[in-house]
Amino acid sequence: MKTLLIALNAKYSHTSLSVRSICSYVKSKGDFDIYYKELTINDEYFYILKSIVKESPDLIGFSTYIWNIELIKKLIPDVKNLLPDSVIFLGGPEASYNENIFSEIKDIDFVIKGEGELPLYNYLCGKTHAQGIWYKGEKSDFAPNLDLEDIPFVYSREELYSNSNKAIYYETSRGCPFKCAFCISSLTKGVRTLPLDRVFNEIDIFIESGVKRVKLVDRTFNFDKERTKKILRYITEKSEKTCFHFEIGADLLDDELTDIINNAKRDVIQFEAGIQSTNGETLLLCDRATDMERLKKNLKALCNSKIRIHLDLIAGLPKEDFSTFKKSFNEVYALNPDVLQVGFLKLLHGSKLRKEKEKYGYKFKSTAPYEVLSNDFISFPELMELKKVEKAVDCYLNSEIFKTSLSYIYNKGVNPFDFYYSLGCNMGDLNLSLKDKFKILLNTAEEYFENSEELKEYLKYDYFIKQRGAIPEFLNNYKTKSFLNKCSQFINDEENIKEIFPYYTGKNKAEIRKNLDFELFICNRKEKILCFDRINDFLIDLSEKIGYYSSEGN
Repeated sequence: MKTLLIALNAKYSHTSLSVRSICSYVKSKGDFDIYYKELTINDEYFYILKSIVKESPDLIGFSTYIWNIELIKKLIPDVKNLLPDSVIFLGGPEASYNENIFSEIKDIDFVIKGEGELPLYNYLCGKTHAQGIWYKGEKSDFAPNLDLEDIPFVYSREELYSNSNKAIYYETSRGCPFKCAFCISSLTKGVRTLPLDRVFNEIDIFIESGVKRVKLVDRTFNFDKERTKKILRYITEKSEKTCFHFEIGADLLDDELTDIINNAKRDVIQFEAGIQSTNGETLLLCDRATDMERLKKNLKALCNSKIRIHLDLIAGLPKEDFSTFKKSFNEVYALNPDVLQVGFLKLLHGSKLRKEKEKYGYKFKSTAPYEVLSNDFISFPELMELKKVEKAVDCYLNSEIFKTSLSYIYNKGVNPFDFYYSLGCNMGDLNLSLKDKFKILLNTAEEYFENSEELKEYLKYDYFIKQRGAIPEFLNNYKTKSFLNKCSQFINDEENIKEIFPYYTGKNKAEIRKNLDFELFICNRKEKILCFDRINDFLIDLSEKIGYYSSEGN
């Protein structure tokens, strides 16, 4: 039986772990004709359809999630029409927990509930009514859990080499020890882990294959502190260029683990922590028993380290109104994360909050991702205002283009939520150029500051680092003829080149000028001359070397 598993990823840069894991397990059990195909929800519809139909498989499985289920609902009738003899099944959370899945998608033959490796293997062996295989009008339990060690490593070295620029998904454990009311990971009982020697071996494979980013899908990576310490120590000792991304419970960190993290290189480890809310009553209703003060203390330490930190907030939770969400936002922003994800609650199939939707007066979208439209605590118009904050945070904070400017603004005592709300209002619905974004940031800040001259220098610095070429006219430009002559004199001095840019020694001066950008900044009546080598991504302060003193700076 020719079996094709389809993964419709959210982005080209993503990889699907589920279809790989199932194929890897089934092939380890015998000579089965099973393979997978990865596409994205952004691919042209007929390209997706053609890619499936041309394979003429006997059995077709779709891996379903909130980001692809609506597309799958459209695809399946067309696939069935073109391949009427094919058997079509679904797996993944959007099929496993949806009691109406057979009425919503009439052309499917069965659903795999829960983990897919063992049920699909049983089906291919002729055990078509094994545990975990669900047919219309019948009842079925979830699939039994496998020992993770029984599933072979899902990536070949050749595949890792060819996909080294993608985010490679990886798991060292399945299950979650917590019972968060908005999440379906809590529905799996217990946590299973891979043996450490195998984890270490597979980490070596990622590093040796030149993979740039490995994203672990372990639900709470640091649930076992001692195991976590061993894995992090191994990574920090072995990895130079491969970055490993973990989702952690920040309140579970201890001093020893924090020390390991603080001693790691920034580009080797990064963490994601879901705070969701700082409102204690909200967290209790979501079954999140969190020591908030300990969590804030630990996150503050992490955010002040070299490690890149991604924090999450969710709007629309029980007892979280507009004002308490604003408070949560400001408290989390004060921790100084690299990325702050402002998300909106999705009422997922199977989740406790979806089952209790009447209790809190939830109204939500009828189609995936089932985003909340209102509840008893926050209105639809208020949630739409929060969308403006989300847009501004993504554009300005999460892009990391405006880091020095935003830090300057925050340190001046501006209320973060109010400022990002103003930014979002000023952004409107237009597609903005980089120059537009800088102009809007300046105009918005001028609503808060009587004098924005100093801010313009920080904005100019951020623009200088990001964008080669002329500084926008609304920022200060001190590139006088005298300044430019000073910079040319510096480049013409061969000793300067040998000392600071030795790789340009003997090169044509015109070529050097083409690659080096000089910019003059004046803050607190002090001048700073920075030079950025665009080719070698090298920034250096040349204030003393060039020694330019303008009338503006004296």
